[in-house]
Amino acid sequence: MYKDADVTLMTSFNPGGGGDQTTRLLAQMLERHLPGVSSVQVENHQGGGHGVGANYFAQHAEPDGMTLFYTNAVVLQTFVSGGAAITFDPRDFVMLGGFNLGNRVLVVRPEVKDNINNPQAEPVIVGDTNGVRGHVAMTLIAADYLDHNYKWNYGYTGGNDLVLALERGEIDVYGSINRVDLKNLVDSGTAVPLFQYGDERSADYPDTPTLQELLADKGVTLSPEDDAAYGQWLAAERAQHLFFAPEGTPDDIANCLRETFVAITEDPEFDERLGIVLSKVWRRVSPEVEGDVVVKATTVSDAIDARLKAIREEHGLPVD
Repeated sequence: MYKDADVTLMTSFNPGGGGDQTTRLLAQMLERHLPGVSSVQVENHQGGGHGVGANYFAQHAEPDGMTLFYTNAVVLQTFVSGGAAITFDPRDFVMLGGFNLGNRVLVVRPEVKDNINNPQAEPVIVGDTNGVRGHVAMTLIAADYLDHNYKWNYGYTGGNDLVLALERGEIDVYGSINRVDLKNLVDSGTAVPLFQYGDERSADYPDTPTLQELLADKGVTLSPEDDAAYGQWLAAERAQHLFFAPEGTPDDIANCLRETFVAITEDPEFDERLGIVLSKVWRRVSPEVEGDVVVKATTVSDAIDARLKAIREEHGLPVD
């Protein structure tokens, strides 16, 4: 099936960051575990909240197993809010597997942390690419239900750009699942942990409260409309990195790739190296769970769509 084949692994991650490094690690492991393959080359198509890469993949990848796609689940939120620029539908892609890399953790510059609970102070600036990442939803909930004092600034090109913006003081809050970025920011004194999103605290951030804990401590619950809207927005947190084949990929090829993905994730070298470049608390997500996440994160009722647009418009975030 893959005898002497040259495979292209497309990615929507910026070159050089943790996602890109993981893509290149995955490419190396595909060369090791995909039977018969000759080489796996990485192509970066970054930008637009991972939508540029997804558009390109949908338009150019043939369903022959020779072009694959590794991306961030932000692409699902971009699909929902991206408007006319979106020419892909992630529900059409063939799911091969994915990763959950631990709770999304928010960090804040220590100089402005006290401003978060002071409505008279300058707002604390939350940075993002196109205003759809999970940490934006987390801060919107905190603003509306915990009276946090935030302002949102979007337009950055990706995670690397956001880290640099935080280091330069252009933004004050950044949220990520990338443990390497988070550790570097905290260890350097640039930022301190603020809160995380998850049913329980991540093992590597045991002293950082969850957003759910903060809401419970204050005795507040989301309205049914907001609970449904944010539940849809944050559904992608269950499978944060996604691995796809093109629409129409034959079952025998897809199954071969799924089996290869399992073999890769059971390779001790992969486990060790992924812990170095991205996260030590990762876990494999099955194609079935990945498919469920994709559907839940991208299937939006009229009522949820209207509520999300109202929330975003109220806080100065892009609606279309």
